[in-house]
Amino acid sequence: MNKLLVLCLAAASLTLQAAETHRIVLFQTSHINGTELKAGDYKLEVLGDKIVLKSGKVRVEAQATKEAANSKYNTNSILYKNEGGKFEVQEIHVGGTNTKLLLNQGPANASTLRYDKKS
Repeated sequence: MNKLLVLCLAAASLTLQAAETHRIVLFQTSHINGTELKAGDYKLEVLGDKIVLKSGKVRVEAQATKEAANSKYNTNSILYKNEGGKFEVQEIHVGGTNTKLLLNQGPANASTLRYDKKS
């Protein structure tokens, strides 16, 4: 019985360690998977092949591909695609890392916002 409990706790701790957590700021209303996200502070969790953005009661999940850039990003940045006046998040660059998260694979256009990685 004790061995089973130890194994369960070990598995749970490995699962918790697998998630990367970052803070990001959205400076404008943004959309992910058709969900509107108001401007504000969000917690970004990277869980394997998906991301989760949380702020208060708002929670949005999206499939994402994690890629490594050639160098570290100085600040967080978001690359948007303008879909009929709605800004769909295409990429998230995590400041202080070389992590690039690709969402909704497709060409992005000129609207890029940057924000402080310490937010």
